Amino acid sequence: QVLVRLRDDDYVLARDKARSALDSARRSVAQSLVTLRGQYRSAAAALADAARTLDRNRELYAAKSISEDTLQRSQSAHDSARLNLQSITEQLNLRAGLDLAAEPVLEASGDAAIIERSPEVEQAALAVRSAEDSIRKCTVTSSVAGTVTLVKPAVGDLAAASTPLARVETLDDMLHEGLLPQLDHKTACKNYVKAAIKGVVKVCSKMGIS
Repeated sequence: QVLVRLRDDDYVLARDKARSALDSARRSVAQSLVTLRGQYRSAAAALADAARTLDRNRELYAAKSISEDTLQRSQSAHDSARLNLQSITEQLNLRAGLDLAAEPVLEASGDAAIIERSPEVEQAALAVRSAEDSIRKCTVTSSVAGTVTLVKPAVGDLAAASTPLARVETLDDMLHEGLLPQLDHKTACKNYVKAAIKGVVKVCSKMGIS
């Protein structure tokens, strides 16, 4: 049963901000995957062009149709294109959570899993769960069945972590403490059951249940 509801405005605001940050993190990771894949395709095409140019210039150099300096420039261009592709491959694999030397995944079918296990998304999701947990804790419930005999805080009161909020007692406790004078255990139980049934019936009637 609910004993006390604490104000959760700050936690609700924190949750909403955390959810916004989570959505932003997901979009950022998804966009980075798209960007890196585009860069990978461009770098692969550039390396293929550099390789063809290098092969052609080697033939021309063998036929003494071009200078050694021209051949060296095409070799340097090929090496630069290869290193660029290697760098982009490593960046893409790092973002996808793969080994740096692995063949990059260019299909987007598995992006949902990649996005959810990315560090920034996991951190943002943790912040959302933390805020939601704080909101749940603002509703104080009793872990045992019994009767609420005391609710100490009033609306607007500030409660520290160790502040007692309410007291829940069983009939035996109440009889022992003298809170039910002139009643024995049997009569107290009978009255309690009668009141509980009356309360349930009243609630059901308001809900249109006969």
